[in-house]
Amino acid sequence: MAVGGNKLHVSLTASGGNLFHATKNRSSKLKITYVHKINVLFIAHYERLYGANRSLINLIEGLMLFYPDKYSIHVILPKKGGMEDALIKLNIPCTIIKFSFDATNTIPVNFFRRMYFMKWHANRQYKAIKKIRQIINRHQIDIVHSNSSVISLGFLAAKLSHVPHLWHIREFPELNYGYSFVYGKRLQTAMLRATQKVIVISSSVMDYCQQNFKVSGQLIYNGLYLQGKEPGKAKKAEGQPPVMGVVGNIIPAKNQMEALQLLMQLLPKYPQLQLRLVGEITDEDYGKQLNNYIAAHQLQSHVQFTGFVENMKVMYEEMDILVSCAAHEAFGRTLVEAGFNGIPVIVRRGGGVEEIVTDASIGYLYNHPDELLDCAQKVLDKLSQDKGNTEPWILPATLQRFTINRYVSEMDAVIESTVKDYRSKSV
Repeated sequence: MAVGGNKLHVSLTASGGNLFHATKNRSSKLKITYVHKINVLFIAHYERLYGANRSLINLIEGLMLFYPDKYSIHVILPKKGGMEDALIKLNIPCTIIKFSFDATNTIPVNFFRRMYFMKWHANRQYKAIKKIRQIINRHQIDIVHSNSSVISLGFLAAKLSHVPHLWHIREFPELNYGYSFVYGKRLQTAMLRATQKVIVISSSVMDYCQQNFKVSGQLIYNGLYLQGKEPGKAKKAEGQPPVMGVVGNIIPAKNQMEALQLLMQLLPKYPQLQLRLVGEITDEDYGKQLNNYIAAHQLQSHVQFTGFVENMKVMYEEMDILVSCAAHEAFGRTLVEAGFNGIPVIVRRGGGVEEIVTDASIGYLYNHPDELLDCAQKVLDKLSQDKGNTEPWILPATLQRFTINRYVSEMDAVIESTVKDYRSKSV
């Protein structure tokens, strides 16, 4: 500690083992500057700005906003895409390294083809792990964070490089996508149990990990909005037709067909009703099924496929109801987004959605299509009655749990404590 002029200078060691300087003017607040930042390597499992990567961007933005002198961040992506563009805007360095998922629904059934596939896969992952280790050494990485359960090369590279690893579980691989692990569930279980920390995004994902891998994770909900940001929804112009929206990739797991069937049932009573299917068609066969249904029931003038939309604010401004028909949502990011934008949601029970839609101020939960129809009619009737209502939308208290402030604070604590514990055990 030293006193110079009107300033007090202190050098201390933080709980994470990181040296920092604290400087305080007599008339100002304490300013902390870290001498050795915590170098974090994030590994994203795909290149697009879908839900998991949006949540990762929220985390990185938050760390840079709240702890600008504490963290140095590097990101690995498997391809160029929207995620890289978002990182460039944030001035976050990233490296493209080609790798594959370690869980897939395309493992060959034939024995010889399976062996060839596994050899090809192992060789591809080996090359990727080698390059990741080079980045760990070059940037003196203190901790590696894998953003999905379907990639294990972050764990393996961290293990071989003797640095701690965080595994962020954001999905149900088998339930959502029909995936199975390339090298079997037993090996996946062993790796999850050997990582320094497992983080889960909902209690449902925690239950999934305990049942399938005998692993308990730390629950940290995603954060989507800065605390104090005003919620609300722009009032639609008079005479605009009501709009239902379904947000998510066009795949069987998202069950957009049920929304089309709902539209058919509602049109006799609400002939102006429109349906927006927001998301990329990633399953061509399922996309054809939906289009065939639309053509067979002459719904072309009522249904719009928007494709992938980066700026969802525009979509939410058009919507009056968000419908989610997926049977197994690990979290339900779009439900929080809709709630924040003043849009009631109608959601199929199952997974993490029941931790979000906890009361009627947010929306309704349903179990089968008959309940879905009843819920939709209630919402549409209420919207019709509230047309003249000019009262501001108030954010339901239950959604205030999903702030970036809380998300980043909890992740910061996990990162720092994991680095500290690993260093203390290595001494």
